Amino acid sequence: MILSSLLPVVLIGCGAVSRLFYTPVLRALEAAGCLRVKAIVVPVVSPRLAREISAWRTEGVDVVPLLTGVDGPEYKEGAHGNYVLMSGALLASDRSKPEFLQKSFAAAWVRFKAIRSDARWIYTGRDYAFFDQPVASLAENLGLLDDESFRKILVRATCAVLPIEHRVDGWRFSVPSRLISLIAAGVPIIAPPNAGTATGDFLKDHEGEGVIIVRNEDECLSALKKLFTEPEFRLSRHLKALERGKAFCPKVGRERFMAALSRVTASIRS
Repeated sequence: MILSSLLPVVLIGCGAVSRLFYTPVLRALEAAGCLRVKAIVVPVVSPRLAREISAWRTEGVDVVPLLTGVDGPEYKEGAHGNYVLMSGALLASDRSKPEFLQKSFAAAWVRFKAIRSDARWIYTGRDYAFFDQPVASLAENLGLLDDESFRKILVRATCAVLPIEHRVDGWRFSVPSRLISLIAAGVPIIAPPNAGTATGDFLKDHEGEGVIIVRNEDECLSALKKLFTEPEFRLSRHLKALERGKAFCPKVGRERFMAALSRVTASIRS
């Protein structure tokens, strides 16, 4: 049955979902005259994701980047809690062993602890058992936290580590939303390059601001030393991340989403 009045749809999702579901299913429904897609709301529009969407979206479809994180905290000297934060939510990948984490970062952390025995490595999430025991024993497992508890941990982190590499043959279009929250909260991020993926594009775009890209154990150790022992270096990265993170705050995200809905509503009325 063909609907006499086409149903306008606003999609919320990511590049991987659009490629696997939106394209074959919704294009078929549009062709059958059952509905029309008016807007796509995605967590991050990287150049790769924009090209992916452009390959299948019909003319007149809005693509709305919903860059939502957390409101950045007011910085106070000494406010950070002397720990590295790692979140299980960043393990959204092909579930392969996180080689960067287990070979480069963990080895650098052991060396760093010999310099700063008071530093802590905190893990939050549900994937703690996923790591090999020698690495898991280095971090404090806080488990899966509610939003408010996680925010309190997030905003006081000295820095964060991206624990796994997204690969070109896997999650190459999507950017973990937790990265946006880290930037929005002004938390410097230590991460491998993730070259050839949307995550890599995002990290490269923020390199020298909230992101420090590292390629091996020595570079991990250097980044840890600077962030923990050079207050001015950490403060500069924190403030630069906060400035970029203004675009990711919930208020901006809500405004963009409501603007997209308004455009859809206006087109329906016309």
